[in-house]
Amino acid sequence: MNQLIWKSMLFSSLLASSQIAFSEADSNKEQRPHKKPRFTEIDLNNDGQLTLDEFKQHRMRKKKHERIFNHMDQDQNGMVSLEEFRSHKPPKRKHKMEQQRMGQKEQAE
Repeated sequence: MNQLIWKSMLFSSLLASSQIAFSEADSNKEQRPHKKPRFTEIDLNNDGQLTLDEFKQHRMRKKKHERIFNHMDQDQNGMVSLEEFRSHKPPKRKHKMEQQRMGQKEQAE
């Protein structure tokens, strides 16, 4: 009987620890810095417009807030609307890719 109680306690503790591990993994996925944030997460005063100050408070990996904000602000009025935010696509890295290819060619020669 004691062995049955011991096994059930062990199983319960393993189950509980696996649930904690999975919930931590899910919360880490939500906090990844490269994931595009929701507009409402950045619009701190809930006025439907993002200012550069609001945007700067959002954590980013490379600290390029002003450049990205200006790229999103299509009408250059100093505010990013929800529509501008949704339609924003990061610029392609064509120039960087070409530079890398040229560097690889030079090293090969």
